[in-house]
Amino acid sequence: MFMVPRSLGVSSPEGRDVYEFFLTVESRPSILGKISDIFGKNNVDIIGIHGQVSDDKKTGFIIVYVEMSNSTVSAQELSKILKDQEYTVDVVYEERNTYFFEGFLFPLTSGGHYRVFTVGSKEWAALVKSLHNTFGSASTALVYEEGVIVGKAMIGRISSRFSSYPGESVIMKNFMLLYRAAGFGILTVRTDEERLRVRIDYPVIGKEEQVFDFFTIGIVSGAISKVYDTAYRVKDIRFNEDAIEFVLEKEHGELSTSE
Repeated sequence: MFMVPRSLGVSSPEGRDVYEFFLTVESRPSILGKISDIFGKNNVDIIGIHGQVSDDKKTGFIIVYVEMSNSTVSAQELSKILKDQEYTVDVVYEERNTYFFEGFLFPLTSGGHYRVFTVGSKEWAALVKSLHNTFGSASTALVYEEGVIVGKAMIGRISSRFSSYPGESVIMKNFMLLYRAAGFGILTVRTDEERLRVRIDYPVIGKEEQVFDFFTIGIVSGAISKVYDTAYRVKDIRFNEDAIEFVLEKEHGELSTSE
């Protein structure tokens, strides 16, 4: 199966005359269709859109990126049209031709409360390489163990979303999705007798950096240990083209850096 990374982006899409509209609306069926219709009738091209509802499901929050180079109205006029709708609570907008990063969605959260941080892959690679160059193999064990702690915490958070335990396969599927959404890579895990074979496509740190990211490897090990209540040892880490592959063997949770 061919897999590609997918992202909604943390910055505005490119365009000739881009604006970001943030709408607060009453949550009801067909709202998105009505809003899209308003943009269409005024010859405004939607180039990005995201929406979600409040915890009580009564209020909707919609962020829309539009290109207005061929619009029949100004951004101010469009804002007034949207505000005049009986389902609209509020509308604010900003020009995105010179300032590209989202402002209305600060802080970036998951589930409305759990704050999420983003770090560029190049910056993360610089940090990992700096630790490796400064502390050598000692940094490997350190960042791996920290990753294990994070992985176990991720499983704890996933489990807390369910009123009753849904089973290992559901927890693991959610972990793989969260791992991907966090930008760590696309994770594949398969059972091979008493071992688990792990593959990370599109890892944060690729082969060209000439260093393994033991923090994100530790996250996988810690999460799987938590799910199956079994300590694992990491073995046979290698790059397969730009993907990371390694084996998890049942043991005492010791880290092996053998390649």
